[in-house]
Parts: sequence; structure tokens; C-alpha cells
Amino acid sequence: MKKRLYTPGSTPLPQEVMAALAQPMIHHRWPDYADLDAEVRQGLGHIMQTDNEILIMTSSGTGAMEASVANLHSPGETVLVIRGGNFGDRWAKICQAFGLEVISADVEWGKAVDPMQVADHLKKNDRITAVYATLCETSTGVTHDLKSLAEVVANHPALLVVDAVSGLCVERLQTDDWGVDVV
Repeated sequence: MKKRLYTPGSTPLPQEVMAALAQPMIHHRWPDYADLDAEVRQGLGHIMQTDNEILIMTSSGTGAMEASVANLHSPGETVLVIRGGNFGDRWAKICQAFGLEVISADVEWGKAVDPMQVADHLKKNDRITAVYATLCETSTGVTHDLKSLAEVVANHPALLVVDAVSGLCVERLQTDDWGVDVV
């Protein structure tokens, strides 16, 4: 029987990929690794539509989310979290775990956030230092209009931080052109 990889997507693993995975690992201190790392970062910059530095996380998506919160804020800061599904809720829990005051822009699960709802929150609270959003809310399948959200946040000093784990390469995300601060 042919072996298949059945993780999210039930996608067969091509023989070429299995053969590549059977090659010896490249040590992270070898010159070959530096070349590979540069190539990967350049490719990711193209995918993410950014000329900014790419940081590669050796973690799950949640680890990258935590790193964003931990490195952008100090305890006691106020953030706005768009909560319209499991991963919006995860943003809120992570922010709370790092001692941030979370204001929620609650959205009915299965609906996209209205950017004007975010604009209203930003107008009411000048202490908001970041807006946390998801590109595609995996738990509901909803894609938020990040271009419009970025336009709203651009009128406020807050950062726009986006979880694009499930949407990158599928949905449009023009990081630099739209003014998204962290993906």
C-alpha cells in the first residue's frame, strides 16, 4: 500500500519530496545553511509582499503569535483584538497572558469584521497600541478585509498585527503596500 500524509488537507506526499526529506540534514552552522536561509527568506518576502526583514520562527503558529505579543508590548498596554472565531479568541488569551488590557471587537462567528467597528474602537480609545486580527479565521472560514482594516489603523498610531497562518498564499495580503506591521 502506498503511504500518504493525511494532515490538514489529505494531500499525498510526492516521491520527490520524500526523497528530499531522506537527505542528510544541513547543520545550521554550515555555509550551505546560510545560503538556504537567505533563499528561504527571500522567497518568504515575495510571498508576504514585503521588503522588510523576515524572522523565521521554530515554533507553531501560536508560538509566533506569542512572540509577536511578547516583543511588541509591555504589561498594562491596551490592545484591540478582533474576536470572530477560535484564533481571534487565541489572540485575546495570549494578550491577556502577557498582562495586556484587551478590548474586544466582537464579531459573530461566520461573519467578517466591519472595519468601521475597528475605527469606532480606535476613536474611543487612544491608548490602543495594536490591533490584532486574523487574515482568515480558520475556525469559521471567514476572511477579513485586511486592506480596509489597514486603512483604518493607518489613521491611528496603533500597530496592525495579523495571524496569516491559514490564509497566506491563499488570500491576498500585501504587507508593505497595505501598511500591515507584523504578519
